[in-house]
Amino acid sequence: AVEGTGLAFIVYSEAIKNMPLSQLWSVLYFVMLLLLGMGSMLGNITAIITPLRDFKVVSCISDEILNGVVCLLCLLLGLGFTTSSGNYWFTMFNDYGATFSLLFIVLIEVITVSYFYGIRRFVCFFYDNVCFLCILFCLYCINYSQL
Repeated sequence: AVEGTGLAFIVYSEAIKNMPLSQLWSVLYFVMLLLLGMGSMLGNITAIITPLRDFKVVSCISDEILNGVVCLLCLLLGLGFTTSSGNYWFTMFNDYGATFSLLFIVLIEVITVSYFYGIRRFVCFFYDNVCFLCILFCLYCINYSQL
C-alpha cells in the first residue's frame, strides 16, 4: 500500500489523470494542497510566535521583525527537505520526530507540574480559572487512575 508523499503526489495524480476534465481537477487538487500547507504553516507559526512574545527579551522587538525572523528560520530549516535527500529527511522526521519526542515532552510536563509546581498549586490554579465540576473530575482522575 502506498502511503505518505507517494499517496498524495503519485497515486492521486494518476487517478486524476483518468478523470474527465483532468486538467481542471489537477489544478484544483494542487491548489487545495497548497492552501492546506499554507493553513498548517499559519497555525505552526502562530504557535511559535505567541510564546515568544511572552518573553521580556523578545517583547521589545516589533511584531513585523519577529514574524519575519521566525518565517526566515522556518524557511532555512525547510530547505533541507528540498534537496535530493529531502524524502529521506521527511521520512525520518515523520517516523521518529513526532513519536518519542512528543512522549518525552509530555513526560517532562507531568514531572514539572507534579514535583516542581505542585499538585496543590495546580488544583488551586484550576479552582481559580476553571469551573468546580472540572476540578472534581480532575481530582477523581488523579486519585483513582493510579495503578
